[in-house]
Amino acid sequence: MRKIAYFISIIFFFACSQGKQVKVATFNVRYNSANDGPNIWSERLPLIQSFLSKEYFDIIGMQEVTSQQLLDLQRILPEYSFAGMARDVKSENDEYCPIFYKKEKFSLLAKSQFWLSETPEIPESIGWDGAFPRIVTWVKLKSNLSGHIFFVFNTHFDHMSEMAREQSAIVVMKKIKEIADYAPSVLTGDFNADKSSKTYKLLTTNWNTYISFVDTEDLAKKFVNKDSTTFNGYSKTAPYVKIDFILVNGFFSVNNYKIHIEREDELFISDHYPVSVTLDFLFERRSRQDSLIENPWQQ
Repeated sequence: MRKIAYFISIIFFFACSQGKQVKVATFNVRYNSANDGPNIWSERLPLIQSFLSKEYFDIIGMQEVTSQQLLDLQRILPEYSFAGMARDVKSENDEYCPIFYKKEKFSLLAKSQFWLSETPEIPESIGWDGAFPRIVTWVKLKSNLSGHIFFVFNTHFDHMSEMAREQSAIVVMKKIKEIADYAPSVLTGDFNADKSSKTYKLLTTNWNTYISFVDTEDLAKKFVNKDSTTFNGYSKTAPYVKIDFILVNGFFSVNNYKIHIEREDELFISDHYPVSVTLDFLFERRSRQDSLIENPWQQ
């Protein structure tokens, strides 16, 4: 009986440990442009399917997904559910920022999205001098194995306007506080801004009364392709441009961080390389020692 109890305890411990771990990716799939030559969507889709089947992420925040691409992705990802609406339903080639998550591993408790503008609750609103409507899709999930409840936010910031990106970062911080408060939260996205930008610093500064987000790259214990670009522009010799990030608040530790250099000869998985991390839930929130800024919205 003791041996049986011992083995049951080992199995239970292993299951709980596995339940605490979540593999998250951010992936700008590149919209299905007819001008992409050998890298058109129909050619890239089998490579994407092979990659996602191999990596088997728990959660994937995607960007630049058009209506037809969303149908294709649903077809090749039958083990996932997704959340997300179009950013502009009037557009013929509307784009989504969907969040895909494993159906068997997570239960969906809530979902919605907001627009990155002065009026985030108004659909299709365009913020500041942005080129298009921009959105944040979010889900509240419960791990069916461990019982952990957490939020995932996924976005794609404006590619033209620096002001729109900076203001979007402020809106994101405010809305995450409003929606998730101090709950465990993950933020994925193509931010069209690098680490030297004010946009990035707005997202990762330790604001007073707002729970801090940290770049998973800075927390990871192990790395693969850490110094690679994330935007490749369909070029093997692309300059270093890292604009795709996975940020977390203090309820996670980061085991692995990887930029996935996925291509077959001249065929690229996308004009962005996917980024993934393996996260563990923490029992207590990690503290930040940074100095606080009392009123960040006037910076």
